Amino acid sequence: MTSAAVIATVLGYIAVLFAVAWVSGRRADNAGFFSGNRRTPWYMAAFAMVGAAMSGVTFISVPGSVAVDGFSYMQMVAGFTVGQLIVAFVLIPTFYRLKVVSLYEYLDDRFGVRSHRTGAWFFFVSKMLGAALRIYVVCAVMQLLVFSHYGLPFWLNAAVTMLFVWLYTQQGGVKSLIWTDTLKTVCLVGSL
Repeated sequence: MTSAAVIATVLGYIAVLFAVAWVSGRRADNAGFFSGNRRTPWYMAAFAMVGAAMSGVTFISVPGSVAVDGFSYMQMVAGFTVGQLIVAFVLIPTFYRLKVVSLYEYLDDRFGVRSHRTGAWFFFVSKMLGAALRIYVVCAVMQLLVFSHYGLPFWLNAAVTMLFVWLYTQQGGVKSLIWTDTLKTVCLVGSL
C-alpha cells in the first residue's frame, strides 16, 4: 500500500468518524454528554463495546502474539469473557438500581470519598498509560507508513494525531461515542 493510499484511507475514516460524531452528538446536553441520556438500546451498547475493547493496537498485536505464543492468549480471552459477564449481570444492574453513573460514584456512596479518590486515581493512571501507549503505536505505524516517506519528523506526526484526538473529543461525548464505537466495530470486524 502506498503512502498516498494510507493517507486517503485514514482521512476518509476520520471524515466519516467526525460526521457520525457530529450527527449523533449535535443535540447532546450534559446528561447526553456524560451518560448518553441512558437511552441507548442494550444491543447497540454491546456492539459498541466490541469496538471500545478493540483498538488498532489490538488489531496489530494480537495476531502477532498468537503467532509467537500459540493460543496462550486464549486465557486472556476467557478472563475477559468472565469479566464482561460480571459487569453485565452484577455491576450494571446494581448501578441502575442505585442510579449511579460510575463505579467511582458507587465507591463514594458505599465506602466514602477516600475509596472513590483511590479508585479514580488508579483508573486515571492506568488509562493515561494505556492511551499513551496506543497513541505511540499509532504514531509509530503512521511514521513508518506515511511520515518517513515524506521526510516529516515524529513530533509533527504526534502533533497531528493529538490534534485529531482533541477535535474528536470536542464532539458529543457518550451519546456520540456509542455510534462512533459502532462504526469502529464495523470497520475492524469488516476488515478481518
